[in-house]
Amino acid sequence: MSDPAHAHSLHSLSAEHSAVVWDNAAQPALELESGEVVELEAADASGGQLSAESTAADVAGMDLGRVNPITGPVFVRGAEPGDVLAVEILELRPKPWGWTAIIPGFGLLAGEFAEPWLRISEVDAGRGRVRFADDITLPFSPFPGTIGVAPAEPGQHSVVPPSRWGGNMDMAPIRVVGMTVTVWVGCGPGSGWRWFIDSPTT
Repeated sequence: MSDPAHAHSLHSLSAEHSAVVWDNAAQPALELESGEVVELEAADASGGQLSAESTAADVAGMDLGRVNPITGPVFVRGAEPGDVLAVEILELRPKPWGWTAIIPGFGLLAGEFAEPWLRISEVDAGRGRVRFADDITLPFSPFPGTIGVAPAEPGQHSVVPPSRWGGNMDMAPIRVVGMTVTVWVGCGPGSGWRWFIDSPTT
């Protein structure tokens, strides 16, 4: 489906154009041709509820209905059900901070931790490291946590679990900038991503 005539066209979409569900009835925030480049600004997984100055009290007050926002939808002209949409990740540019939290009532270990906890980390992409604590430095390894297309089934679908249309892909094999993610088109495409040590990113 790639068209060399559009290979260097650049589009941009801010995090203001986001949703917290997959829904094939959502109107496109942007339309483009196959082969065009789009720069997507993604909010962090809290949906902007946490910042570099946040505390555990802010975690306790989070609205879980706003978490894991996805930027889009982006409509690729000519994509039809049954096609395979190939998305090449050219670059990931994080903000200089990120967060890790324990959110009471949320996640696989929801019943194990009753109190909220928050760690703000310093992200130094240039040096390839994340300062998690004064004595703990982690390697910088960005990845698009959530990316996919609109499901063929009508209605709203959670972005948290992965499914046939893509979704939450927090896994090591897709942490490399320059790799291509392919997703089966069921209806119309849209995409977005998030982080494990979560950081707003472009």
